[in-house]
Amino acid sequence: MTVPKLFVTLRSEYEDSKSQCDAVIERSRRLPQHVFQPRLDHFLLLDFDRILSADFIRLLQSGVRELDEVEIKLSLIEPDPAEYFYSNFGIYGTLDFTVATSAEELIDAIAWEPQDSPADALLYNSAILCAYSPSARWAVWADREHEIAVVAWRPEASRLGAHLREHLIGLSIDEALDRVAMAFPSQIVPTEFIASFSQNYSASETNVT
Repeated sequence: MTVPKLFVTLRSEYEDSKSQCDAVIERSRRLPQHVFQPRLDHFLLLDFDRILSADFIRLLQSGVRELDEVEIKLSLIEPDPAEYFYSNFGIYGTLDFTVATSAEELIDAIAWEPQDSPADALLYNSAILCAYSPSARWAVWADREHEIAVVAWRPEASRLGAHLREHLIGLSIDEALDRVAMAFPSQIVPTEFIASFSQNYSASETNVT
C-alpha cells in the first residue's frame, strides 16, 4: 500500500519536526499538568474527536493563514513517532502539510493503515497527538484517553484564537472534566486532577461562548 506523501520519511526532517514540537510542548508531561511551553497560555478546550474532523482541519488552516503562516505539523506523542511508528513501519508518525492541503487528503493520511496493521492507523492508535507549526506560536494537544483537546496560543497569535472561538463553542472546565470522568473508575475524577486541571487551564473560561 502506497504511503501518503504527507508522512515524514527522512530522519533529518523528523528531527527538525521533533525540535519544533518540543518548542511548544513538554513531551514528558500529561494532563492535568500544563503540557505547553511558557507563554502558550491562552486556551480553548474541545472534544478529542473534533480535532480529527475535516471541519476542524479547515478551521485550523484558515486560522493559521491569518497568522501569515503556511506549514502545519501533526505528530504522535504517544505512541512514540520514531521508537514505535518508524521501528514498525519505516516511516515516522508525523504528518507535514500546509494551509493549502485539502482536508480530505489529510484525513486520508490519518486514516491510512500500515500494511498488515490496520489498527495502527493514526486515526485509531493515537493516545496523544500534537498539532503545531515552526513558529511555535500555537499548538494543539489532543488526549484520547481523557477525550479532550486543548488548543493553546501565545498572545501574538490571538488572531488564531479569535478565529477558532468565532466558529467553535469551547468546553468549560466543568464540561471538560465531565468528559475526563469517563477515563476513571466509577466516572469519578480524583480531586487532585480537578484542582490541577482547573488551575492550569482556567484561562479557557474566557473562551467559552
